[in-house]
Amino acid sequence: MWRRQRNAPFDEANDEPLKNGFIFKSWQVEAFKIIPTRFLSRVWGHCSNTHIPVPLRAPLINSYCHLFNCNLNEAVISDVKEYETFNAFFTRQLKPGVREIDHSVTMVSPADSTILSLGSFSHKDMTLEQIKGVTFPLSTFFGPRHPFFKKLCSFFPESDPLYSPGSCHQENDFKIFYCTFYLAPGDYHWFHSPTEWTVDQRRHIPGNLFSVNPRVLKTVEGIFNINERVLLSGRWKHGLFMCGAIGAYNVGSIKLNFPVEKQFGTNSPFNSDGFQDRLYPTGVLLKRGDTVGRFELGSSLVLVFTAPKTFKFNVKCGDKVKYGQPLGNIKDES
Repeated sequence: MWRRQRNAPFDEANDEPLKNGFIFKSWQVEAFKIIPTRFLSRVWGHCSNTHIPVPLRAPLINSYCHLFNCNLNEAVISDVKEYETFNAFFTRQLKPGVREIDHSVTMVSPADSTILSLGSFSHKDMTLEQIKGVTFPLSTFFGPRHPFFKKLCSFFPESDPLYSPGSCHQENDFKIFYCTFYLAPGDYHWFHSPTEWTVDQRRHIPGNLFSVNPRVLKTVEGIFNINERVLLSGRWKHGLFMCGAIGAYNVGSIKLNFPVEKQFGTNSPFNSDGFQDRLYPTGVLLKRGDTVGRFELGSSLVLVFTAPKTFKFNVKCGDKVKYGQPLGNIKDES
């Protein structure tokens, strides 16, 4: 059953819940929160860091590769016997040059992943799709009093208390766009910068660690608002930019590759509620393709950004993309 679900085509997983109309009720979701997903994920994390005896490495890791369609030919270490732990295998690096970073478009994919949802939104409906047909409120996603969310709201003239007909806001040629990505267990688990931008703030929101498998996303509303997440917010040449990394069941660990964040990690037993902010006074400058961080198993990413209305996505829901491939472009910009 588990294997059948994992290997099912994305479109099948995406459409099935729409056919039967099933979605968990809010009280059922609250009941699920009783399950100690954070503790169970830490247990699995401990197991994944346990030394694997050499004779067992090939049968165990090859079985995993077969089950989740891993491509070890792209990895720096292609010999499974050299992976001392499962975590070393999960966080494997790619050979230099395996992924070509496209510089002819405005934005590239940040990860090897599947596109879950994409689009734009207005002030009347500040919600995002976690997957086709299932939404979550952006205000809850960012958490209390997040300055980035307040700046997003200011892009809409009707939400500005100083707005009046005929003001310069009416000539605003920008929109707010979003895109969500699913990193499957067999995918390369590092994520990268999709464009040139500056990170000004990191917000860490501890939470539950539900699965983010597309089948689960289709039946549980607001998983991205329930799960632990790390939100990196800042700016790029077209305004605001945010990259959110969503934790998931099992290892549940998110690591950042910034020099100032070497000690940062998620799913701590001492930190299970509230939120923690860190400001980067001078900003963290990122170029497209730069390594941002990694998941220690599959998970999801969310991009939210402002751009001219002429921005168009080069992909559609269900597309499988590699990091560095074209994601979107602004007309007449190259």
